[in-house]
Amino acid sequence: MTTFDRHILRRLLATTLVLIGMLTSFFILLHYLEYIDDFIDRGASESLILWSYYPNALPFIFHQITPAALFLACIHLTGKLAQELQLTAVYTAGVSFYRVLRPILFFGLLVSIGMFYMSGWVLPKTEQIRIGIEAKYLNKGREQLESTNNLFRQLEGNRILQIGSFSTDQKAGFMVSVQTYDAQKHLISRADADQMQWNDKQQQWTFQNVVTHTFRADSTILRSQTQHNVTAQLEIKPEDLSRSANDVDLLNIPEAKQYLQELQKSGISELGKPMVAYYAKFTYPFASLIVVLLGFSLASTRRKGGQAAQLSIGIMVAFIYLAMIKTIEPFGYSGELEPMVATLFPHVFFLTMAILMMFLAKK
Repeated sequence: MTTFDRHILRRLLATTLVLIGMLTSFFILLHYLEYIDDFIDRGASESLILWSYYPNALPFIFHQITPAALFLACIHLTGKLAQELQLTAVYTAGVSFYRVLRPILFFGLLVSIGMFYMSGWVLPKTEQIRIGIEAKYLNKGREQLESTNNLFRQLEGNRILQIGSFSTDQKAGFMVSVQTYDAQKHLISRADADQMQWNDKQQQWTFQNVVTHTFRADSTILRSQTQHNVTAQLEIKPEDLSRSANDVDLLNIPEAKQYLQELQKSGISELGKPMVAYYAKFTYPFASLIVVLLGFSLASTRRKGGQAAQLSIGIMVAFIYLAMIKTIEPFGYSGELEPMVATLFPHVFFLTMAILMMFLAKK
């Protein structure tokens, strides 16, 4: 690593840290002013807010603002080098455009790797605390993946569990039916119960007022049996019947992968939002690598208006980038686009633009 590389890295790091500090302070101040009355009205103490909520919110804030801060830092540094003719002097000395870009790309790669680790393993821990406090004191409830009425779950042994309604607080289902089919998809038995209640201690379900019907091949009833209480250990637990849309955010990457596999096995069809959240754990961190390439290519040419014009363009591009991500993600939620496509498209689009601008930049 040359002296020039260290000079670039030091200035880029310092500018990025300053911008992250400024944006974080601004975000926390606005949030505090907006929600402090709600926190206090609902009984939250100042110590909880200042020493638990906001410290655990910091990783989320860093994760959200780092690409924008890095992009603006890259625009500022490159624009200053260009306006002061330092880039021209470097090119005249025989240093290529791509050689100057190398330490900036290296820095962007390091930031992306750090963000990937934060997204995959740090954020899930802090988000549990942040979201838990918001749910308790700001009434920001969990957004359910599906309605808690008319639930269907695929069980082992060609069985289907149907629940008329499910109470998350009581951990109980009402108007329950367990249907068993043979290999030819013919109904061979059905057990109907008024209620199924979860027992935390025994880790099993208790079915109340159970009526079991066994069917002949022609679908007529062979026999019926009535029982008051029946206990059973199903592979379904209460949390499997009340999944929320942000559960993936509270899990690290291996746990999130297993969680999505369990959702698919249990028969939930509305998986767009958790799938988008899962893929975003991989794609969003590497936005930092894309923005440094885009920022350097954009600001390496002198423009009329100086750095003010460069920063204005940078802010506009950053806004468009973020707006595209937030606009396309709902198409992945609804299934109009594959979740992976909805997550990748904005980043691939801006990566293509960055590579194109890099080749068109004056060298």
